[in-house]
Amino acid sequence: MRKTLTTAVAALAVGSLALTGCGQKNQSGGDQNKSDKATSASAPLAALNIKPRDQIKDGGTLRLTITTLPTGWNPMQVDNNSVDLQPTIWQFIGVNNFDIAEDGTPKPNPNYIESVKVDTKDGKQVVTLHLNPKAKWNSGRTIDYTDYQATWKSSNGENDKFLPATTDGFNQVTSVEKGAKDTDVVIKYKATYPDWTATWSSVLPKEGISDPNTFNSGWKTPNPDWFTGPFTPTKVDQASKTLTVKRNDKWWGDKAKLDTVTFKAMEDAAKTKAFANKEIDVADTIITKDGYETAKKRDDADMRAAGSLQWRHFTFNAKSASLSDKEVRQAIVKGINRPAIAKSDLAGLPVQADSVMLGNHFFMPGQPGYKDNSGDYKYDPKAAEKQLEDAGW
Repeated sequence: MRKTLTTAVAALAVGSLALTGCGQKNQSGGDQNKSDKATSASAPLAALNIKPRDQIKDGGTLRLTITTLPTGWNPMQVDNNSVDLQPTIWQFIGVNNFDIAEDGTPKPNPNYIESVKVDTKDGKQVVTLHLNPKAKWNSGRTIDYTDYQATWKSSNGENDKFLPATTDGFNQVTSVEKGAKDTDVVIKYKATYPDWTATWSSVLPKEGISDPNTFNSGWKTPNPDWFTGPFTPTKVDQASKTLTVKRNDKWWGDKAKLDTVTFKAMEDAAKTKAFANKEIDVADTIITKDGYETAKKRDDADMRAAGSLQWRHFTFNAKSASLSDKEVRQAIVKGINRPAIAKSDLAGLPVQADSVMLGNHFFMPGQPGYKDNSGDYKYDPKAAEKQLEDAGW
């Protein structure tokens, strides 16, 4: 007896290229206003118009966008770990221990970490962070091992009253202790943990995470003493949905060139219109034809394309009765016309759609180690039909 296959499979297995509009015309950085269409191979991993500090004017305001204003300011707490606070706003007002190079390699940020040592003995990893002794919270207290210890204890899952966004990495640590100095942090692991830099990409002040109530609910409004960095938050305007951060006079590193940075909350559809009208200075991750055409209308727009860490994919529930058979899942993949979906989805964008088929779950095109490991699963309806029939469908 033949079975009828009725199941839902989600999303699209193609990678993307990030398109960004900046209000700085005639500057280098990969202008995509040309007729050439970017591909996964041709697009750079980053398209930044980096200039020496002495060529950047002092003062002024940079106007950026976010999706929503923060409702809480602890980026490691489950309710506050938003796409806006952690990867965007936090870069200006919080600890950022590692700079990510174009190839995805993490490099210690010397403002916070002077050097790193990683040892493995008897299969157990020990990471020693030598912190920059000049690094301080806005309260004036030096950032030291006790902050790392408190961060670990609040996010390792041992006390279920703490509500961290994730326990990943923290739950692999057995201890966080003082090294030779208070600014030496010795982190011991149960085994080896290659992705340790992601776990310790930031750290929070012990005063703000000392107990579950403070960790979960004590960050409803920004406490200046609990932040650090080249900028500090000054105003949240709910009427205009805008957050303003200003230059931090307590910052020990190179003085910020800008006076202020604003983050205005708006929908993606409104973002490119605001950019075209010169209401904001950057419109990033442009993913629609209409958005691209609108952004290009700005007379000083510099449009750039680079590889993106965003992608769409199909997710199979292998535990369901219909999809528990590997042969069935493979057949479905062969029956999906990914190139056609990509062509439709990316229509009107300066991207060569057939170049963004991904075949790796860990690396993106252009990164060392990227290799198409997907095997022979190209679109082939006849092969899909035969494999399904052989599986009894």
